Formats: sequence, structure tokens, C-alpha cells
Amino acid sequence: MKRKFALAVLTATLASTVLPQTYANVLAAPSSESAQNKKQTEQETWGKWVRNHAHGLDTIEPATAERKDTFSDLKFLKQALKDKRIVLLGESSHGTAEFSSAKVRLIQFLHQEMGYDVIAFESGLGEASAAFAQADSQTSLDTMKQAIYPVWHTKETLPLFDYIKQNANTEHPLILTGFDMQPHRTFTPFARQWFAHIDAERATQLEQTERQLAQLFRLEATLKEFSASKSKLVQQYNELKKFVKDNKDALQRVYPDRPELISIVDRVFDSRLRALNEYLEPNIRLYENYQNGKYEPPASLEENPIYLRDKAMAEDLAWLAETLYPDKKIIVWGHNSHIRKKSSGVKNDLIFGGAPNMTELLPERLKEQAYSIGLYMYQGENADNSQEKHPVKQPENPESLEMIMKQADQRYAFVDMAQEKRKKGTEWMFESRPAFYWGGMFEEQFVPREQYEGILQIDTVHAPHYLTGESEKKQDKE
Repeated sequence: MKRKFALAVLTATLASTVLPQTYANVLAAPSSESAQNKKQTEQETWGKWVRNHAHGLDTIEPATAERKDTFSDLKFLKQALKDKRIVLLGESSHGTAEFSSAKVRLIQFLHQEMGYDVIAFESGLGEASAAFAQADSQTSLDTMKQAIYPVWHTKETLPLFDYIKQNANTEHPLILTGFDMQPHRTFTPFARQWFAHIDAERATQLEQTERQLAQLFRLEATLKEFSASKSKLVQQYNELKKFVKDNKDALQRVYPDRPELISIVDRVFDSRLRALNEYLEPNIRLYENYQNGKYEPPASLEENPIYLRDKAMAEDLAWLAETLYPDKKIIVWGHNSHIRKKSSGVKNDLIFGGAPNMTELLPERLKEQAYSIGLYMYQGENADNSQEKHPVKQPENPESLEMIMKQADQRYAFVDMAQEKRKKGTEWMFESRPAFYWGGMFEEQFVPREQYEGILQIDTVHAPHYLTGESEKKQDKE
């Protein structure tokens, strides 16, 4: 996707939204001295509760072969997660080094101490699964670059892939997969090579079909050109699905230790068909309108590419949990916007604009099994998706989520809200309050307990150490 258009889509509701008065302005409005004293007392009570109940993590650095970890500071999660099958690890920004480090360590703990088996990334299902199939025969860096989007090709994320490689051939591997519907180049060569063992002509068809689809995702075709090519592409993906079904046993023999690959590649083709039938047309139409100076927010959910993407991700995550890995415990890695429980309840959300997000769209039976953790930052520096660095906007509003969490007086503060009731000291969890998106890009408002079971705030953050090649950087900025 072209970067400027991506930014426009992400702020789709901005042009038609009048941001309400900020909490800072409200606090500055005239009020009685007694009301101000009452509010200050309430804020002090919140701070006291957070100081007494927040769990301070000793470190966020992942364990390594040289540096063992007892995870003693994370033991509280055993009680918090005792009946949860799915743990959703969020982040308010993709460009924060400490978020990735903390999540890698949490994943190690969940895998080693609590029996979680699967790590599912906000990246392509086919790409991540293909990379995992080759994890024991290639470098951790190669697996990382093949599996996930370049925003996480960082020094801080790499230890997770070292860990996956170390455990790949054990009795308890950490299974790597993805749940996104957007392709990112690396599934095609894997599948082409795999199909070529059976039928070279079909392998070539796969490569050509995938190349055409990638061009559509990159918005390199007009709406007229998409309409002209759609039916042929649908036919080709249906033919590829039939090829997989007819040659299941022969394909399985190529990867005898990865029986799930047959189901995964079939699901990938279903995802491609879903994109052709639902996602690509409204996305291309929005882009053409944007180019012609006619950009407007989508008129309906069916015309909103952001909603359609999250709808597809919800369906794929549900498929992973209920069809492919029905007996396994799953960890999800994604942005706060995708993993929180109810984006339709977030005010000033310039991303979803009131539309439901991935977790909200999951079946109720899965939402009941899920524990969502939002990650936030207080100060420092983070990066956008083009790897450009930006200072974190320091919160000033004492009623903001970041300022309340700051009262824990910890470098890494975790608050478990799941079992809390509204009472003196916890009112802040049950009332709408501001929090920064991407370290200050804009300010959202939401009820914390409505969106998350847990909050982890890193006091001081830094931009990641990217391991992305120059050519990939250039492509990501286009």
C-alpha cells in the first residue's frame, strides 16, 4: 500500500470528526474550589491504589542461553490467566523497542511456565507458517524476515526467533503462525518450490497468480483493471485449491513433519479469495478517490478496508483456535487497536472510527477465553512504520491512563484489572479516560476495563534497532 494513502485511510474519520474538548481543557474550566479538591483527592486515591496493587517487573529482557530466568516477577500471571486459553499481547506503537523485548519475555514465560503452544502474529498466515516449517534449517534472522512484517525486523524481536529455533524439534515447540490477510512476499517462493515437487506447471501458475494479487494489494491497478482481472484470479485460486485437495498425500510427503501445512495453504487460498471478493475493490476505490482529491470516509462497514481487514483477521484467528489448533493455548501479537476488546466503544478513534475490531468480532466463546493486555508508554522516543523516530508526547492530564499508571512508580508496571470491582481507588478503570495512540499521534478515550484485562506500561522507551535491509526500507516507505 502506498504510504500516503495508508496514512489517509488510518485517519479516515479525521476530516468529518470534530475532536471534543480535551480533558486538560475541561480541568482548566472554572469550577468550585471544593470540586477541585474532591477531584484531586480522587486522583490521589487512584495513585495510592496503583502503587499498592501494580506488579513491578524486574526486567523486560528476554532470557538467553547465557542468561537464565526464573520469571519470579511474572508468577502473578498464573492466577490471572488460570482459565484463559488465549493471551492477546498489544502495543500502542509498532515502533517501540521495549514493547518487543517485554513481549518476547512474556512469551517465554507463557510457553515455559503455563503451557502456551502457539504464537500468532499480526502478519500473514501463509508467510509465518511457511517460515516455521523451515525454522530448524535456517537462521533465526531469516525466519523472522520471512515470517513477519518489517516493522518488527528488529534486534529486540530477534530473540523470539532464536527461542523458536531452539525449541523447534523439542517435545514442546513454540508453534509460529499468523492471522493477517495481507500478503508480504515470502509465502510465494515457499509454495512455488513445494508445488514444483508435484507439478512444475501448477507451481508456475501459483507464482503468476500470487504476483498479480500482490500488485492489487500494492494498489498498482485501477478499479477498471481489477474488475477485468477479478474473475480470472478467482478461477485460478479455485484451481489451486483443487490441486491441493487432489494432491494432498504427495504434498504431505514433502513435509512429513508438518501435516498442518495442507490445511494452512488451503486456508491461505480462501483468504486470497476473500480479499478478491470483499476487500480489494473498496480499497482500490478509496485510493482512486484519494488520488483524485475526492477522499471521504467509507460510507459503510462493507466499504471500510480497515474493518474488512479486522473481520478477516478475526475469522482467521478463530480458525486457528477452533480448527487448526483446537487443543492448544494461543498467544497473539498485534497492535492495541486489534487486540483490545471493543474498538466500537473507543471515542476519538481515528483508526476504526467506531467500527468493531478483530477481537470484538471474535465469537463470544473465544472472547470469554481471552485475556487482553494493552501496552503503553510514558516518555522517550518511538518510531512510525517508516522507521522515522518521534518523541513520545508526555501526558499532562492527571486523569489520563498513562499518568495514572505512572503513579505505580515502576519502570515496568503491570496492573491486572480482570477481577477488580468498582470501588474507592479503582473508579479509574471503569470510567472513560484519555490515552495516547502511538505515543501521542492522537488521543483516544475509552474505559480501560472495557478494553483490557491487563495494562503494562513502560516508563521510558526507545525506537527499535532495525535489522531491515535498505531495499526493504525503501519499499516500506512507498
